[in-house]
Amino acid sequence: GRRQAAELFGSLSRSQVSEIKQLARNPPDSIRRTLIAAWLLLHSDRFKGRQSVQFDDSKDWPKLQRMLGEDNFVASVLAFDASRLAAVPQVSTHVASAYLGLRCADEKLLDGDSGFEVFATPSATAGSCGQQKPAVDGRRPSKPGFSRCASQAYLPSATTLRALSSAARLRRSESRLKPPLEVEMVKRASEPCGILLQWMQRLVVETLEYRRLHALLQPAEAELQAAERRQRTAEAEASEAEHALASIRLQAAVREQCCTPWAAVQEQGRQERGHVPPEEARKPEGLGRAPSQLPRVTSPTSTPRTPTRTPRLAQVPLKTPRRLVHTPSNLPPVQTLQAASGRHPERVPFASLRAAKQEAKIATPACKIELDVTGSLSSIRQRLARLGISFSKNKSEVTESDSAQLQALGKIKALLGEHRGRLKLRLQGHCEPGERQGADAERSRAVARWLQEAAGTPAGLLRVEGMATSADLGRCVVPLAVQELVPLYGPISAEVASFSAPVGLYFEASEARITQETGAILCEMARWLSAEGASACVEGHCDQSEPVDLALERAQAVHDVLVKLGVNPRCLQPKSRAAGCALSRHAAPNRRAEVHLN
Repeated sequence: GRRQAAELFGSLSRSQVSEIKQLARNPPDSIRRTLIAAWLLLHSDRFKGRQSVQFDDSKDWPKLQRMLGEDNFVASVLAFDASRLAAVPQVSTHVASAYLGLRCADEKLLDGDSGFEVFATPSATAGSCGQQKPAVDGRRPSKPGFSRCASQAYLPSATTLRALSSAARLRRSESRLKPPLEVEMVKRASEPCGILLQWMQRLVVETLEYRRLHALLQPAEAELQAAERRQRTAEAEASEAEHALASIRLQAAVREQCCTPWAAVQEQGRQERGHVPPEEARKPEGLGRAPSQLPRVTSPTSTPRTPTRTPRLAQVPLKTPRRLVHTPSNLPPVQTLQAASGRHPERVPFASLRAAKQEAKIATPACKIELDVTGSLSSIRQRLARLGISFSKNKSEVTESDSAQLQALGKIKALLGEHRGRLKLRLQGHCEPGERQGADAERSRAVARWLQEAAGTPAGLLRVEGMATSADLGRCVVPLAVQELVPLYGPISAEVASFSAPVGLYFEASEARITQETGAILCEMARWLSAEGASACVEGHCDQSEPVDLALERAQAVHDVLVKLGVNPRCLQPKSRAAGCALSRHAAPNRRAEVHLN
């Protein structure tokens, strides 16, 4: 291969290298073309941005002679980086066609096994350069000493011919008539030049083969990237489906709990209307008894008795709501639930709390609401403490070559996947004294961008902050868990539930008014914040189709309601996130507010 040819060229003696230098004064045609091809390959960088490759005898030949006269000529050949030819593919193509006789058309190699087709040599087509082949089937014989080129793969296009000057066109036609260089032919003239030609052949063949394989792999790489995008989309959809299933199960449990008193009221009404014992009323007809054997409702004296007046509540047939979501149309009155449970409304001292809720225009929650604080587990904080992402000085981009960065980002991605949308992270960027201003925030945004694009993390789970040099942590990004007060289950509007969104503080489109479902959740949040004495930041969010100022209005509305319900106003701070932290591609789940504990 090329390495063996390079080792063979490196083993040349001083006398053999001097022979090459001496031949450069007045070389034969084969030696001259070999040296020109070597000079073109070693100086391929000068042809960047050019469409054609030309060798000017008056200007470039003296440079070639000076290259051969340098002491490090052999070392420069051995240290040549083949990847330099990838930036200038026209150089290897020109050398392959004009000097080595290797054909390729439109950057695609043709031969089946090796990918190359070699020009025929004079010895293969005729006995000598002066002989011609006789005519076959009446056709004209080919030119002396050469076979006819059937494909004409290296004929220049019409655009290239118009761009070339007449002199360059003449030189190109003359070079096409010259036979390709062969190692044996060059070695007969000069053995060191033959070894140099052998190294060039291996180099060009390797470069063209690499280009061919790279062209074949490009569709596969594009298909792989598309498959990875489809996989990330499928994982996101699966996560949303799991959230939807969990939300539906929780809502079904809450609805069943809310509907239990209604069933008790219905059962009591049926018993009072028919005077049937409970154990007999639950036994259907045809199971162990005939219809004629049903007990008659009579008084102990066997005299007809006027039926007692059925309560008004029992006269109305009650139906269990079919919808699983909590909407204002199917909220059972509080008095009805209290009567069903055997308690009198006047005995419950809720007058002060009811007045506060009416002042805040909030409906009394009719179903149980349970709150939780996400990101408060010590195990999560310990895992995140070991996942700092370091950066180089004055660098703010995530690079694929940095294995430490990719390892830390992969662990963060796995941690977010374990919690499936219930964990939010605050990415705090840090910098050192002397670095440019804004490098800390740029690093945080770079990490957030990688998590969104490569890991498929929603933007609503990430918060970007720049800490400058306040913490003296160096050049890094530190992930911290956001402690958020969230409802595990509770009331949710039908529109938001249709998008499989979890229970939360949602708003109607282009509105900052507190809805009945949001107000019910805020009652429990106000009770928790007052009991714990915790301080919190109220974040307002909006959709991209809504005004940016609406996010702050929603945060302020939640702040005002919590204050009216008894929370210390000094412990609450409203803040706007606009539309930069979207949780879903749908609009309804993005019209929300969040309560983050400080």
